[in-house]
Amino acid sequence: MLLGWVESPGYPSGYPPHATLNWSRCAPEGHILSLKLIHLDLEDSHDCENDALKVS
Repeated sequence: MLLGWVESPGYPSGYPPHATLNWSRCAPEGHILSLKLIHLDLEDSHDCENDALKVS
């Protein structure tokens, strides 16, 4: 099993204003990538216009 993590700049403090953060992770062939969110704090806004998490 391979383990890893990502965190925003300045964590556990807030991230910089107007930040766009991108991470890319790939599982080796024959393995599964699992995502577990330990702490996610997004600003409440209409249609996620201020903060969003996208996993694809």
